[in-house]
Amino acid sequence: MGRKNWLRKAEVAKVIGAVEPKCSANAKPTTIEKAKQAAEDLKFILYCGFHAGLRRREIGMAKVSWFDLDHGLIHAQNMPEEGYALKDDENRTIDMSDGFKGFLAEYLRNRKPGEFVLRPKKTQGAWKYRYDFSRMVEGHFENLEVRCSIHDMRRSFASNAVSSGISLYIVSKWLGDGYEVIERSYGHLAPNTGEINKVVR
Repeated sequence: MGRKNWLRKAEVAKVIGAVEPKCSANAKPTTIEKAKQAAEDLKFILYCGFHAGLRRREIGMAKVSWFDLDHGLIHAQNMPEEGYALKDDENRTIDMSDGFKGFLAEYLRNRKPGEFVLRPKKTQGAWKYRYDFSRMVEGHFENLEVRCSIHDMRRSFASNAVSSGISLYIVSKWLGDGYEVIERSYGHLAPNTGEINKVVR
């Protein structure tokens, strides 16, 4: 019943909070800057998965224009000009958490709307993913001794949303999955509503 592995909100906060640049204290300035950028990129990936439920390929294809900081919304979109379509082939909008919004305000500062967020100059090759960040993410989980996969981030987003009382309908819209799929996978996590007393009073 339901899906297996996911991280609770407190665990998610620790995983994101543990990200820091990896370089020696006496490293060259260029090395330090690269390490800082890599750490910020990793935070972005983690936020996309844990705070927005974006799929692996969606994270790699996300453009700056997807993130509407003025309205606190994320617009996952098909991009015919890039030969890219979302898995369900339908654009969708996801509410942006305050934590993600605060991070993006600095991370995306002075970035062009049409750029890819991650590795903007990298083009799509023969491989399925324009940019494969699996080693970076999985290495972070291993260092923290956290049992989690890239897809578990999306699963954690859905599980935490449903267990916090957000309706299955809204979660299905955020994820771009059918309502029945969400109900079957996460419905058991919905909290007790207390409505049963209305039946007997």
